[in-house]
Amino acid sequence: MNGPSSSLYTITFALTAGLNEEQASRFADILSDQAISTSFLRDDVPVRGTWKIQWLVDGEPDRDELVSRLLLQESVMAINLPTGWLEETIIIEPLPDINWLEHSYRQFPPFTVGPFYVHGSHATDPAPEGLIALQIEAATSFGSGEHGTTSGCMLLMDELKRGGFRPRHCLDMGCGSGILAIAAHRLWGCPVLAVDIDPESVRVTDHHCQINGIGDEISTI
Repeated sequence: MNGPSSSLYTITFALTAGLNEEQASRFADILSDQAISTSFLRDDVPVRGTWKIQWLVDGEPDRDELVSRLLLQESVMAINLPTGWLEETIIIEPLPDINWLEHSYRQFPPFTVGPFYVHGSHATDPAPEGLIALQIEAATSFGSGEHGTTSGCMLLMDELKRGGFRPRHCLDMGCGSGILAIAAHRLWGCPVLAVDIDPESVRVTDHHCQINGIGDEISTI
């Protein structure tokens, strides 16, 4: 679905260059009582060094109230922003009703970690020759392979194998998406037990085992 969400909105505005991080953060905090999330960073548009502030809120915001809060903060901080700056740069938009998990995942191309080629179903090209393909989809549990803790474990497993390590069994404690359990089985072909306190992680791990063709090779708890 690509229509607007029924309740979530983003509010974005540009805060003039020249303010320091503390000053920008005080403007970002004015919706702390309403915002689901807040972000602010330096941007180059419309002016290099401009602060871009964005809020995610539940329900369509009152533009006049927002402007009043911004102007009040300007007065409290005793700074003079260019005339009309705040009012003219505010953008209020409904959040599109799409699968954000899948959308986020699709922004990242397949990548390699040591001997592993990690990809989602949207990647149609075959894995490079000599690499071990792992299909990991957008999921509600941790472990895409990009985070340093996960990729570090994958690199260490490869180092262990090249050093002659041959386990009889493997345990993936806190399996998340199941990527390490699947990687271990692909490396050594031994039985693997994947365990997590989160039932959703176990469900996701089971799914990933199935789509990687090893549903009967990995036990989950």
